[in-house]
Amino acid sequence: MQLDHQSDWDSEWIHPVDNMPTYGADVAIDNTVAALRLMLDDTAQAKLPPAVDFVQYAIDLVAARRGGLTFSSNGGHRHGRKLVLALAAVLLDDPGIRALVHDAPYNLYQEDGQLYYSAKAGQVLWGQPQTSDGLCTEADYWYNQNNPGHGSASCRDPYGYIDGGDEAGQSYQYCCTAKAFKAIALALRLMPELQCVWNSTDPDNPDSKNLDILAFADRWVNFGAWAKPDPYKAHGNGVQDGIGRWPANHGQFKDEGYYDDPFADAMWAAYRASAPATATCN
Repeated sequence: MQLDHQSDWDSEWIHPVDNMPTYGADVAIDNTVAALRLMLDDTAQAKLPPAVDFVQYAIDLVAARRGGLTFSSNGGHRHGRKLVLALAAVLLDDPGIRALVHDAPYNLYQEDGQLYYSAKAGQVLWGQPQTSDGLCTEADYWYNQNNPGHGSASCRDPYGYIDGGDEAGQSYQYCCTAKAFKAIALALRLMPELQCVWNSTDPDNPDSKNLDILAFADRWVNFGAWAKPDPYKAHGNGVQDGIGRWPANHGQFKDEGYYDDPFADAMWAAYRASAPATATCN
C-alpha cells in the first residue's frame, strides 16, 4: 500500500516507509526509473507485473486528484507523480486520466511550475512562482539571497535572467530536482505519445513554451547552471551593477545533482542522442 493523497511537503509523514520513499525527490526518481524500465525491450510477460503495479499506483493517484490533491512546486517534495499519470493515460488509453494531466492548471504539478521559459535569458529557467499564500514574492526572493538556507529557497528570479533559488544552480535545483527532471525528460522523448499528454504551457507567461522540461534537461546536462548575463547586484535587493548575482556559477554543475540513479543516467547516455524528435500533437 502506498499512501500519497495529502498535499504539501508534510505528505511525506504518511508514506508507509516499507512500501515507498519518504522524500519527494526519492519518489520522483524511483517512479521515473520504473517508467524507463517499462520502456526496455523485455518480453510482455516480464513487463506485466511491474506494469500492473505502476498502473494501480496511477489509479490511486487519479482518485486522489479527483478528490482535490495537487502536486504544486515545493522545493524537492512534490514532483514525480505527473509522469505516472501521463504514462497510465497512454497505457490505458483513458481520456479522463489524460485530462487530469493535459488540462491541469499551470503549477498544479511541480514539473511545470518549477520551470519556465524566459525571453530575457533565452532559456528555460528553474524556480517556482509566487504562490497565493505570498511565498516567492520579490521581497521573499531577496530574503533568500541574503539568508541562504532560510525561507523559500526555491523561488524563481523575479526578473527572469538566471536560475532561481538562494544560489543559482544550487539548493533545491541541484540537490533535489534536476536529476529527476533529466530522467523524466528522457521518458517523454523515448515515448513521444507522452508529450501530447504532458502540456506545461503557462497561460500567464506570453513567452511560455510547452514541454519546458525537455529544454531544461538538455541544458542542465550539457551546460549546467544559468547565471548570466545578469544586471542585478549580488545581495543587492534589486540594485543593478551589471556584474550579476552568481556569475561564477554560469555553466557550473553540469549534469550534477543528488537523488540521481545510475540506471536513469545510463539510459540517457544510451538513448538520448537517438531519441525521436519532439512529437507533433493534434
